[in-house]
Amino acid sequence: MQFLGLEELHKRGIIHRDVKAANVLIDRDGHAVLADFGLSKDFHDIPDFSERVCQPYWAYLRSDTTAAKPRDPSELRFVSQEYRGSELEMAPEVHLGQYYSFGIDHWSLAVVIIWMMCGHVSS
Repeated sequence: MQFLGLEELHKRGIIHRDVKAANVLIDRDGHAVLADFGLSKDFHDIPDFSERVCQPYWAYLRSDTTAAKPRDPSELRFVSQEYRGSELEMAPEVHLGQYYSFGIDHWSLAVVIIWMMCGHVSS
């Protein structure tokens, strides 16, 4: 569905942070489009593959991959700790006030897909 759209956003250094059913628009041909970028976070930089996939869990900065001890997540370039999004679809790390990165969009998309498959919202 919108997995490719999210991947393209993430490649450009943007987290949507509000993936929910109301923000997935489907036209009469069945094409889905992601909408409403009001809560998105643009890091104004292009992450490499490991930064998109592993942060904030990747313990090293790009310039220092030989460091012996893990870095503080606040030192990483593509993480946030702001409480943003729709609560029903929000990833657990956002609810808990932990550092998060691009993975939260995949969590929200999975929730939306499950609800679409089941035909109802479980609250």
